[in-house]
Amino acid sequence: MKVSEQTYDPQAAALGNQDIIVQEPAAPQLDLTTPPAGKNRRGVWVWGTALAYAVIAATVMFILIVAVDDKKQSTVDQTSSRLNALASEKAKVVDAWFRRFSALGERFADSDFIRIFVFENTLAAIDPALADTIAEQQPYVQNVVDRFSASDELLGVALIDSNGLPIAISQDHAEHTGLSDIDLKILWQKFDEQSPNAGAIEDASLQQQSTPPVMARNHKDNLVVDIAVPILAPQSFGEGINGQTIGAMIMSVDANSGMAGVLELSLISQEGERHWLLIPAGLGGQPSAGTGQLINNSASVLHFDQRAEIRPVSNDLALPVSLETYTSFDGRTVFAASTRAAYVPWIVVSEIDSAVALQPVANYRNAAWVISIAALMILALTFVTIWWRQNSLHDRAMARQYHQLASKIYEHKILLESITSAIPDFIWLKRTNGEIIWANKSFARLSRFVPDQDYSTTERDVFGASIVPVMAAGDRSAIETGLARIDEQSMMLQGEERIVNLTKVPVAGDTNDVVGVVGVARDVTLTVQQRRKKERLIRQTVQALVRSVELVDTYLVGHTNRLQNLCLAIAERLDCTADDKVTLELAAGLSQVGKSFIAKEIVAKPERHTENEARIMQDHIRHAVSVVEHVDFELPVVETLAQMHERLDGTGYPNGLEGQKISFLARIMAVADVYCARTSPRSYRQFVAPQEVILQLQANSNRYDQSVVATLNTLVVEKHPCALVIEPEKSEQSDNATLDTVPSAAG
Repeated sequence: MKVSEQTYDPQAAALGNQDIIVQEPAAPQLDLTTPPAGKNRRGVWVWGTALAYAVIAATVMFILIVAVDDKKQSTVDQTSSRLNALASEKAKVVDAWFRRFSALGERFADSDFIRIFVFENTLAAIDPALADTIAEQQPYVQNVVDRFSASDELLGVALIDSNGLPIAISQDHAEHTGLSDIDLKILWQKFDEQSPNAGAIEDASLQQQSTPPVMARNHKDNLVVDIAVPILAPQSFGEGINGQTIGAMIMSVDANSGMAGVLELSLISQEGERHWLLIPAGLGGQPSAGTGQLINNSASVLHFDQRAEIRPVSNDLALPVSLETYTSFDGRTVFAASTRAAYVPWIVVSEIDSAVALQPVANYRNAAWVISIAALMILALTFVTIWWRQNSLHDRAMARQYHQLASKIYEHKILLESITSAIPDFIWLKRTNGEIIWANKSFARLSRFVPDQDYSTTERDVFGASIVPVMAAGDRSAIETGLARIDEQSMMLQGEERIVNLTKVPVAGDTNDVVGVVGVARDVTLTVQQRRKKERLIRQTVQALVRSVELVDTYLVGHTNRLQNLCLAIAERLDCTADDKVTLELAAGLSQVGKSFIAKEIVAKPERHTENEARIMQDHIRHAVSVVEHVDFELPVVETLAQMHERLDGTGYPNGLEGQKISFLARIMAVADVYCARTSPRSYRQFVAPQEVILQLQANSNRYDQSVVATLNTLVVEKHPCALVIEPEKSEQSDNATLDTVPSAAG
């Protein structure tokens, strides 16, 4: 409340144009800003304590970060040792598996019977006399090959000569192994090209070991490994050819069970641990030294889950040379280490999810943070306790000053109550949290609010839950603009529905921050009821005029009601005011009234109007305006009605207005009237599809407001009830009428 020494004007005060003036003795001034003795020393103590606390907290944080980094490095070192050991051991298992089958094949290929047979088969190309001998031996050799291929995990065995051509193959070899004669020849060529020291290997102890030609592939959902074993010439045929390679034995091995044993997890495996087998594509590709890059064109990666599977990997695949954060073959971020097998150019990759590997570090870090924060909180609590004890003297001095201030506030409160008690309006003051802290007697009688006792009452308790959003919106508007008015708000007061005008004004504190809101509610129920009664009479008069026009032209039946609903729907989407909606409703209701002054034979003519008749029909707007121009609507109904047929480019009627000279409400009616007319049938045409009407309105952007057209299009797309086409039953007259898609001036 403002206090000044101006002359009090009751009428101006009632209108809110003058502050209430109260002259009273000057109150003693209370100094609440000067601190009591010792306050400055306490301030220095507080700042010094805060600085010391900040230094201690920074030191603790630094120690914590260093400790966590040490823990992480230790965990990474342990993980590195474990993964390298796992990869190395599994690489040895891969070597052992290959050595077992290589040894098995070497024993078979080293037998004199096989060596002599293959050698004689080679000589048969030179000496045809040996062909009969070879043919006699063929069944025995075939039997030996079949029996050998039936052992162990072999899928098939093939004997090939020095040209890569098959000499003897096991029964159903192609079906079991998937190898054609061409595949066998390729294997032989690779074996023939391979040197004893193929590929560069970092481990010097492995550089002298030869790598057998092998090929890994998928066949019938199984991993098949083909191993080539050389067949040497028998010693009994002379020193010149002794030890020369005269052919090879190709063993096709089912590697599913063997490699699954290598890659499967053991009982001591950690969560998130996996093992992969990288297999160079083709026959025995090698990784280049120290780079972890494959030098052949492509490679495959093998992982055992439900079964063995070879998956293609990128040509530029990089292998983890040492422990590092690495993107795994399945896209996960891991720590990984790799080891190359000594006997074959296959690489074992052991990995563990980085999140799992570093989980102990996360646990350690969390525990350290909890302990550090707890210690800092205890230290802070100690500082606060000391400060609180030091501050108690100041608090007692402030309490005395607040007591004096409270006495003055109470005196002003009594004065305020005496003034507001005589005002019939409901007046209340609430905090920003919604609690009502003061009200005049009118409000107290309404809400049973008890001053100085009841501080839990809110606007919800007095006016009901439905009014809370309205009150909240008024509060926000008042705080933002300084004043908020909400007219004709319906609410329940003492069990009776009443209509009130609400006013909200913000209350500022010493620092100009809003600390509360004053609300004033004035009961205007009787005034609103009288106005609404007048509006009902106007609407009933409009409806009577509409019915008189519909009796002249049956095709206009329902047009007015449809036009009203469509205008209101568009206005709702465009956030028009309540007065705008009432204006549109009345103007749309009166839009056809002027046609009652046009000759019935022209209005209800079943054919299209002539040019002269169209001009006569256009006069219906002037007739309508002359009928209602003296009616006090208190709204721009007559203006909207008179302009509904005007167009933005000035081609409309009756006055040829253009652009901004046409009101926005008239533009809404223009679009809605065209839509309703075109989508309704007439005696001389059928109705036009809604979307076609929208396209025509959009094409005439120089005549129709496109913001209104866009809103209408939304209603059509959403199939809003007011935008639907309801075709009435056609009379015999309309069935025989000529159809035309262009409406006349009558619609």
